[in-house]
Amino acid sequence: MADYLVLVIDDNKVIANSLSKFIENEVEGFTVAEHFSDGSEAIDYIDKNHVDVIITDVKMHNVSGIDVAKYVCEKDLGIEVIIVSAYKDFEYAREAMDYGVRKYLVKPVLPEELENVLKKIKNILDVKKDVQVKDAQSTEITAEQNSMKDEVVIQKAIDYINKNYMHPISLADVAKKVYLSEFYFSKLFKKQIDKSFTEYLVQVRMEKALELLKTKKYKIYEISGMVGYESNYFVKVFKNYTGFTPREYVCYLEESDE
Repeated sequence: MADYLVLVIDDNKVIANSLSKFIENEVEGFTVAEHFSDGSEAIDYIDKNHVDVIITDVKMHNVSGIDVAKYVCEKDLGIEVIIVSAYKDFEYAREAMDYGVRKYLVKPVLPEELENVLKKIKNILDVKKDVQVKDAQSTEITAEQNSMKDEVVIQKAIDYINKNYMHPISLADVAKKVYLSEFYFSKLFKKQIDKSFTEYLVQVRMEKALELLKTKKYKIYEISGMVGYESNYFVKVFKNYTGFTPREYVCYLEESDE
């Protein structure tokens, strides 16, 4: 598992460097991504980069640690915040808690104290990550199950069309057979087959008509009925599909045989 990323903010560079080195060298599971001397720089950074933990001084020249905690809270960034301060003022601590700050530590911070806090935060982050992974896996499984279910439904629809194309069937008829609304079935069919219901039905009927014409056993008006059309409408649909009238296609077949 990759280390969690920490941002250190303190206008005292010595303290910022000291905290960063301690975290890097002594606390397992964390890496210091950056350290800044003011909250404004940190806010710019977290707008563009992922961070798991912020350790910040409470009072700085421009933007305070409380301001950073407020920003994280209001933006719902999910970053764990630790306030480190030389001030024991209860008002600071109360305000920090209002913004979801995980811990308020008073300087000078003991290394063991900071390490213990970070270990607790690591446990919290580990649990969050496990939940996210399980949620993602559950979503993936559900999506796969839904996809398989959709494929089965559409296959049933196709089987029904292939067996009943010679009858006057409609989208509503087939949707009813697979227990879906007409609107949902229409969208699902188009998504799965890349053709509308009507386009697919015409394709099935025309391919069957072509097979029957090639046998030379039936008259055109007989074939029209065999593929679910009245004679005049069959001629129109056939020409739109093939570019020939049925009679022209028959002549073409005869010429090919000569």
